[in-house]
Amino acid sequence: MFLRTEYILMVQYSDKEERLARFAKALSHPARIKIMKFLAEKESCFFGEIHEVLPIAKATVSQHLSELKDAGLIQGEIMPPKVKYCINCDNWREARATMLKKVMSWRLIIIFFGTVAFFIILSGYIFNLLLT
Repeated sequence: MFLRTEYILMVQYSDKEERLARFAKALSHPARIKIMKFLAEKESCFFGEIHEVLPIAKATVSQHLSELKDAGLIQGEIMPPKVKYCINCDNWREARATMLKKVMSWRLIIIFFGTVAFFIILSGYIFNLLLT
């Protein structure tokens, strides 16, 4: 009889990777992107103004705001009986810069391989022309 043992691989992620994952998760819903766009157009606004822009239930808007706030992308200030929201500029700047850097690096890889593929196809075409 063999004893079966399983090893759990513990992967360590950097703080920057953890933050990027939180930002990406928070922005993974179209309603949250709309909220961020709305807040970017204003210095700050109250919950009611955000709810007017989104055609969804107040509870759902509240959950989306909570996700964005937990990720650190927005801040909420309680001003009884209302809550005023605004973008957390430092975290938003970091999220945009990091995501843009990732997108650009992938774009460069795609451009590089696309160029290589183009020249391979072109050289094959020229080679075929020379043989005929």
